[in-house]
Amino acid sequence: MIEIVQADLYTINESIDEMQGVLVISYLCKLIKKSGGFEIEGEAGSAQFKKFPLSEIETLNIPQFYKTAILKATKL
Repeated sequence: MIEIVQADLYTINESIDEMQGVLVISYLCKLIKKSGGFEIEGEAGSAQFKKFPLSEIETLNIPQFYKTAILKATKL
């Protein structure tokens, strides 16, 4: 890990175990060595990984706090 970018408490009202909130810590890291692949099917369903220009960040279907963290990380 290089630096913590921000921390957020994310509440999912429809969830049985996450309606009290989930602490999400966004951090900047440096990839030293890649081993294995990305998890594409997790507890929240399937995931997509793709590059996007920062100018399109507001169009992404992710919570706002992630968008804010990504923009903060680009300025570190």
